[in-house]
Amino acid sequence: MGAVGAAVWLLSGLWAGRPQPKLSALQQWRHPRTMDPTLRDRIKALTVETLMLQMSPAELPDDKTLFGPGSLGLDSVDALQLVVMLDKHFGLKIADPEMARGVLQNVNSMVAAVEKHLRRCGAPHSGLGPVADSRQSSG
Repeated sequence: MGAVGAAVWLLSGLWAGRPQPKLSALQQWRHPRTMDPTLRDRIKALTVETLMLQMSPAELPDDKTLFGPGSLGLDSVDALQLVVMLDKHFGLKIADPEMARGVLQNVNSMVAAVEKHLRRCGAPHSGLGPVADSRQSSG
C-alpha cells in the first residue's frame, strides 16, 4: 500500500461512526474498504471519472452505445479521453480511428479489448495492465 493508500486507510479509521465523505467513482474503487472490483467495474469507474459523467458506474449500461444516435451522447473529445484512459491504466494503445470505432462502441467492447490486450501481453486478468497499479507507489 502506498503512502496515499495508507493515509486513506488511517483516516478511514478516524471517521468511524461519523458521516463518511462522498467519494468519487474512482476513489470508491481505490478505497481500501471497497471489494476488489472486476475489470468491468474498473473500466466503468474510470469511464465515469474520466468523462465526469453525471451517473454512478453502476448506472452506466454495459451495452449502451457511447457515440451516435440513441447513445450516451459522447463526442470526439470524450473519445480521445477514453483512448488516453485505456492507454494509461491498461497499456492498450489505440492507434487508428478504425480500431477506436471498434473498441469504443460500449463498455462491453472496451472490456473485451482490454481483456484481449491483457491476454496478449501476459498480464494477469485483474484489471491491471502492464502499467503499474496507481494504488501502489514507490514511497
